Order: sequence, then C-alpha cells, then structure tokens
Amino acid sequence: AESLAEINPFRARIPVNRKPTRLSQPMALRTARAPVGWLPYSPVAFATAVVLINAAVRLTESGGLELRPLSGAAAMLSSPPMLCCAAAVAAGCSWACRAQLPRVDRLAAIWHLVNATFFFFGCDVMSGLFGVVPAMSEQYLTMDRRHERRRHELDAMYWAELAVHIPFSAAVFYGYVSRSAWTPLLESFLGGVTLLGTLAYYVPELLTGGHNWLPGAVGVATTALGGVWIAVPLCLLARSVRQGGGSAGESWRAR
Repeated sequence: AESLAEINPFRARIPVNRKPTRLSQPMALRTARAPVGWLPYSPVAFATAVVLINAAVRLTESGGLELRPLSGAAAMLSSPPMLCCAAAVAAGCSWACRAQLPRVDRLAAIWHLVNATFFFFGCDVMSGLFGVVPAMSEQYLTMDRRHERRRHELDAMYWAELAVHIPFSAAVFYGYVSRSAWTPLLESFLGGVTLLGTLAYYVPELLTGGHNWLPGAVGVATTALGGVWIAVPLCLLARSVRQGGGSAGESWRAR
C-alpha cells in the first residue's frame, strides 16, 4: 500500500494518478521517523580509517610498514587540504541529515559526498597529482612507482577526476538531498565513469606484471582497495535498474 514516491523518492515529482490511502499516510510517517542507524555514515568511517592508517604508518619500498613520527602525522592531519575535506564532509553530512532521506538514499548521498571531497579531491588530486598533502603524497609515490617512471599515465586519471568525477559526484550528492528527479540518471553515468576510470588506473600495470606496485601482502591490499570503486558503482547501478531508472524509466514507458 506504499505510494510510488515512498518506493523511489526521486519519482515524487512525477504525477501519479492515485490518491494515497489511509494506510499509506501512517506508513510514510513511520518511514520518516524510523532511525537510520550508523550504516549511512559508513563511507565517513571508511575515509576516517584511511586517514588514521596513513597518519600512523608509513609504507616502505620493500612492502613493509613503519610507524610514522608524530610530527609527520600532525603535519598531515593539520594540512589545509585535509582540514577543508573534513569541513566539507561534516557540512554535507549535516545537510543530508536535515533532508531526512531514507537510509539507503542517505548512504548513497554520503558515498558521493566523501568521494567528491576526500577520496577524489583530498587523496588523488591533492596528494597524487599535486603532492601537497604531507605524508599522504609520500604514500602515493611509494605505492605506485609509476609516479616517477610513467607519470603521464596516472596524471591523465587525476585530471579526469578533477574535471569529471569531482563535479559530478558533488552534483549527485546535491541531487539526493534535493530529491531531484534526474539523480538516478546522473548517478548511473557517474558510476560508469568511475568504473572505467578505476579499470584504466589499475589494469595497464596489472597486465605488465605489477612491477611498479609494492611487493607482498601490503601491495596486494593497497591495490585491492581500488576494487571498492568497482563494486559500489555496480551496486548503485543495480539499484537504479531495479527501481526502473527513476523519471527516465517513466519517460521510456510512456512512449
């Protein structure tokens, strides 16, 4: 007895020729008041773990780990890019909370927010491309020696993130909190871009044997971490297909 807008909030602006029943109104009220728990904020926890690990330990070229001096950790955590990222994430999470999104929508919104502000901007652009974040920039050079030998391959990806991934991730986040009908379509486009970008970043080195990556378990772990940006876009794409593509699906069926 749920309305179409409750199943997919992005269709809320599409006229539906059905009046809400007495049952659907209390269900909508219970949905709005239901606790969302910690799951929607798991991308923030993921980003926080990445920050703390990089602040605490330093990668060695032999594939080992060393404790980082407190001065290095403090320099990283207090650097202007990291502080700007933290402020942007906090402001975005507050906005998403006030929007009272359903739990899965809030999770997706915060995922795009953390990508735009921390992973794409703070890590890849400010650390991998420009190298201005203390400690984090050093980790990039150690994890992948292509930063010294075949720099142009990685810089092409970093510039693509700055020009495409970051603005589109921010746009999708805004689409979620504003419940805009175009959000699922733009999110699907962004997912395809992210998926192909991840493959383009890792596959060329993988095909040549991965000689520029760290050896051992640490090298495998740092490389396998990139799989997150393959799995999550595929999950979001499957969700969009299951929901019918939002307003795009309605328009297609109306032809």
